[in-house]
Parts: sequence; structure tokens; C-alpha cells
Amino acid sequence: MLPDFPKLRIELSRRLHAEFKREVHRQAPLLAQIKVVAQHEGKGGSYETEDGEIKSIKQRRSSVPLGPPESGPAFGYAEARSSVAAAAAEMGRAQTKMLFERLDEEVAEVGNSLDAGGQPLSAEMILSLWDRMQFDFDRYGRPKMPTLVFNPIHHERVDEQFKRLATEPKLIKLKRDIMNRKRLDWDDRESRRKLVD
Repeated sequence: MLPDFPKLRIELSRRLHAEFKREVHRQAPLLAQIKVVAQHEGKGGSYETEDGEIKSIKQRRSSVPLGPPESGPAFGYAEARSSVAAAAAEMGRAQTKMLFERLDEEVAEVGNSLDAGGQPLSAEMILSLWDRMQFDFDRYGRPKMPTLVFNPIHHERVDEQFKRLATEPKLIKLKRDIMNRKRLDWDDRESRRKLVD
């Protein structure tokens, strides 16, 4: 019988788990921006919308198989890291897909979607999106801008449209008007916020 080294096993497990989380965030950087809250008891939860409606949260399971080692008895830490990296890449894809499916459901329910009708992204379309969104602002009054997710093949087009937003006077004025309106909405929301006892 081989000896057991519990402290070493626990430390290796902790390191591999941390490596898995880092690799998931490297593979899916959008997921790294989402705050995670551990729920130690229960199978769900609820939240209250601004309209006072109570919505229940149904948790969804996300898992990927971590297959048996392929290198047999010579399975070492490097092989374990490689196996964890492959599982993390798959987990990143699965969680990102789940995130977008959930976002699609919520946006459809609220009716806050914008169908471009096959048109390419434009600065005007970006402003139209921002006009439909709710914005928060930092303590200096600067808007907390949303993350725009797009296919990397459209990178040049997206850059071009954001340059237009920063240089064309008509678009600058429209953006300023939208952000001023959003700041007033945010001030109104903040003044009505309930403080927790």
C-alpha cells in the first residue's frame, strides 16, 4: 500500500482548483467581471424588481467532465494542470453560453432588445442601445459604461464607430443628451432607494 500525504494532497487540490478558476477567467474574460456570491444553503432565492415584483431565482448547474488521466502511473502535476486547463476552457464556454441564454431570456421578458435587422453596427445604433439601458454613475458623476461583446472579426468596425462617437459633433451632442437624461434618472432612483435596517 502506498503512503498517503494528506497535507500535500490538500495543497495540490487547492492549487489545482485556483488554477482552474484562473483559467476559466482567462478563457472567458466576461465571466471574470461578474461578482460571485457563495450560497451555502438552499436551492434558490428571490429578488424584488424596481416595480415591486418578486422574482424567484432558479439555480442552473454548470459542470464539465474531468476525465481519467491518460498517462497512467506517470501522471504528474504537469499532466494534472493540462487536464484542468482543458476542463476550464470547456467550463468557460459552457458558462458563457449559459450567461447569454439567460440574458436573452431576461431582455426578451423586459422588452429591452434592439433588432438591427441585419444592419452592420453603427454609432447611431450604439446610441440607440444606450438610450434603452439603465445606467449607474460613480461618485464623480461619470457613467459606468456597459461592456460591449462582439465577434473579434468586427473589431475594426467597432473601433471605427466608437471613433465616430468621439469625433462627430452631432453624435457627441446626442451622447451628451442621453447621458444627461440617464444621470437624472439615476439621481431619481438613488433618492428613492430604501435603506436597509
